[in-house]
Amino acid sequence: MTKINQQRELQFNDQFVACYLVENVKDFKVEGGVAVNLDYAPMHIGGPVPTVVPGWKSTVLFNAVIASANRVAVFRVRSEVDLGGIVLGEWDWFGNRFAKFPAPRRCTSRATTKLALCAWTRMHSPTSGQRRWTCANTASA
Repeated sequence: MTKINQQRELQFNDQFVACYLVENVKDFKVEGGVAVNLDYAPMHIGGPVPTVVPGWKSTVLFNAVIASANRVAVFRVRSEVDLGGIVLGEWDWFGNRFAKFPAPRRCTSRATTKLALCAWTRMHSPTSGQRRWTCANTASA
């Protein structure tokens, strides 16, 4: 008998991106990220509005439960700070190979604000969808 929700990290899992593969999926909770259905059979998402993700397609999930699937890869950005380092992982900073790419920076001061993107872009949506954004003044490392 096959093990339910058999999970393993993918090779490129690092400090920037959490990525793992789940096989024989049943009632598997995904806190946040992109779930990719790696099979021809559909992936079923549970919840108040059950959803079907066709084979070899992906969807963004947030506090969702994958009711059933054969094989799913989940990708989640751990930190948005210096995300450009994801290009080459821990081997080398991309700026060392491409001079126009900005170097890593250290934060000297911070400011936080709330912004409702739907209101800012004039989309029709309730104003309760505000997200907190942090802006930082930086200095070269």
